[in-house]
Amino acid sequence: MNSIKKPRRKQTKNNSQSLNTPKGKLLEKIVAAMYQTKGIEIKRNVDYPTTDGESTREIDILLKTNVAGLLSVEWAFQCKNEKTVIGIGKISQFIGDLKDIGIPSKYGIFVSVNGFTKDALRLAKKEGIKTLVLEGLSESRLKSEISSAIQHNIFLIPRIEEISVINDISQAEYDYQFFVFEDKNKRPTGTIVDLIFNKWINGEISEQLGKHSIEMQVPKNWYQYYKGQEIEPMKISAELSVLAVAMTINGKAEKHVLFDAQTKKLEKFNTQVNFQPLKEGEVIPLIHFTSEEELKNFVDNSEDTRLTIKTRLPRIISNNKYYPFSQFVADNIFPQLMRSVLDFNELTQEQFDEIVFKASENDIFREGKYNFLGRVVSVILVDNDGDLIDLNLAAENGDFEKILSLKDKFFENPSNSFKKLLAWAYEEKSIQLSSKANKAKSNKNALFEKSFEAVLCSLNLESKSLSALEQKAHLLHALGRYDEALRTLDSILSKDPNNLELQSYRIQTLLKLQHWSIALKGLDLMRNKDQVKSFFGKNERIVI
Repeated sequence: MNSIKKPRRKQTKNNSQSLNTPKGKLLEKIVAAMYQTKGIEIKRNVDYPTTDGESTREIDILLKTNVAGLLSVEWAFQCKNEKTVIGIGKISQFIGDLKDIGIPSKYGIFVSVNGFTKDALRLAKKEGIKTLVLEGLSESRLKSEISSAIQHNIFLIPRIEEISVINDISQAEYDYQFFVFEDKNKRPTGTIVDLIFNKWINGEISEQLGKHSIEMQVPKNWYQYYKGQEIEPMKISAELSVLAVAMTINGKAEKHVLFDAQTKKLEKFNTQVNFQPLKEGEVIPLIHFTSEEELKNFVDNSEDTRLTIKTRLPRIISNNKYYPFSQFVADNIFPQLMRSVLDFNELTQEQFDEIVFKASENDIFREGKYNFLGRVVSVILVDNDGDLIDLNLAAENGDFEKILSLKDKFFENPSNSFKKLLAWAYEEKSIQLSSKANKAKSNKNALFEKSFEAVLCSLNLESKSLSALEQKAHLLHALGRYDEALRTLDSILSKDPNNLELQSYRIQTLLKLQHWSIALKGLDLMRNKDQVKSFFGKNERIVI
């Protein structure tokens, strides 16, 4: 005898279920967002089957989570965005719905915007229902309350007030003699201001606004000379003032609070802030502060909702100029300096100030790169032996191992200058290893693999370095990974299409892959076939 299965009957929504109005949707959306986090699955307006399988009950929000990664637990939310308080009847209906679908009442949460009656709270507590109240909706309950907000971007920068150098020389031979340092070959390496700058970016100067006194050590291989003889300063010190520059951006905030109706304790808190985007060319006034008290009063007197971000600017102020000089300032001042004086030591303070001040008035947020000597400002830090060293000088001397030995310090105080030095050091190590591999009679492949690892480290730091990409292509070729080598070569040639050596190397790679026709087309495009033959070597036979 054939039987006919009765279709599941979906129960008509009653007062215990969501009316799906805009007010109801808004409340559900806000509550769901407040509970959304990693490892939690949230669904809204779920038609949950009853235990007998004959009907469903609509659950406003269903939250599913795992306990200890094993047991799955479901929480059912009832959300009511009603003008009046929730009475005992609504609680009873919710308890009935939970029983009907088999979710224990201790996993039920009832959310109201206007609270609950005493009887409702009593019944909810008895049955284990959590009762929550949401604050943050407008009077109409159709949208969130909007309040004004402000974002304070606080930029900290030290200003040099005074520099002192003590030695046993009574009279300098020329201005700035004991301000500048040189290497063993008497080439300028840096200045006292460079030492102060590095102390700032390395976090060795307090961020507290106000006056500070500091002392400087001289890096190893930095020297000063008097009448051709090396001298050593007895003490180098400076007086600084740490200043704050505030930039404010206006916005709007939506704040929502869920608190327990029984205990009045905070359950969830969420603030969503939107700040006005800056328009191109928009000028934002900067406010300067010289003390913590001034800054605190300014921040505390702001709007109800505020976001304060403090940033240590990678610049200092020396003689009312932002230092190190940005690329923009360097492009403007150094050509003028070269035209005005042939010897840096002949330049007066007045001349220097006039030239630099005109170029750097609004330069505070540009990246600082160059020192007073026109050199890239040095990265100065303490090495593993406790010596203060200049990494730029180490790079000039080819000591890439010294730089690599300090790579962990990069993560403590990262900077673009340090990153470039590390990238260079990894590339140099790769070149050294590949050179050893080419000469080795055994373990060639292992050396090439180590060389490849080093060049990948370089590219992780400076992904657009053409020289590192070339090294990568050569190593892929040496390792027999010709398809990857070809892709790398094509990437480089897209940026440097006139590189004849790489074009030739690409043809060699195509021949290895036996792409004869493409290789021949490449040969036809080469302007000077003799250079192609030279690249492959005298013993290599090429069909042209």
